[in-house]
Amino acid sequence: MKLRLRPLLLLSFLLTAIITAGFYSPAGGQERNRVLSQLIYDILSRSHYSPKVVDDHFSEVVFEEYIEDLDYGKRFFIQSDIEALEAYRLQVDDELKNGTTGLFDLSVDLLK
Repeated sequence: MKLRLRPLLLLSFLLTAIITAGFYSPAGGQERNRVLSQLIYDILSRSHYSPKVVDDHFSEVVFEEYIEDLDYGKRFFIQSDIEALEAYRLQVDDELKNGTTGLFDLSVDLLK
């Protein structure tokens, strides 16, 4: 019985956090982004069924997958764009912990 209750409790907590974050929109959404990225960090490192170690190795793997998914056909970014994004290769874990969105913001700006 206890094992069935834990995923339900986690899901209800996550839904409550997402709904609350949706209604709370401070100027610029920076606080919302901070809360959501810290929530993602907590879920990955503590509440995931197989908790992940969120470190520089994690950052490299996530960065590679992010770039591949973002520009899978290599049609949008030029080499200088990729070099600019490379500054965040080992920073994904730090951004999640600190609630910053530098990689996302830069990639959106480069796609405009």
